[in-house]
Amino acid sequence: RKMSKMIKQFDACAGRDYKVSNGEQKTHWIHCGRMTQWDDDTFTFEQHAVPTFPGWNGKIKMFPQREV
Repeated sequence: RKMSKMIKQFDACAGRDYKVSNGEQKTHWIHCGRMTQWDDDTFTFEQHAVPTFPGWNGKIKMFPQREV
């Protein structure tokens, strides 16, 4: 069985909505893990934190990993 190769990594984030002084709604993204895409069409999710802020809807959004 051959070893899979990593294709891409993603930052896993939970969104927390808030309003700024002019009433505009924005989202603060809280990093909670990483997802890796493999060349065999599978994904691996590493959870580093559990979002527990009030109003969290249970959704995690994946963003292309930022360069550090």
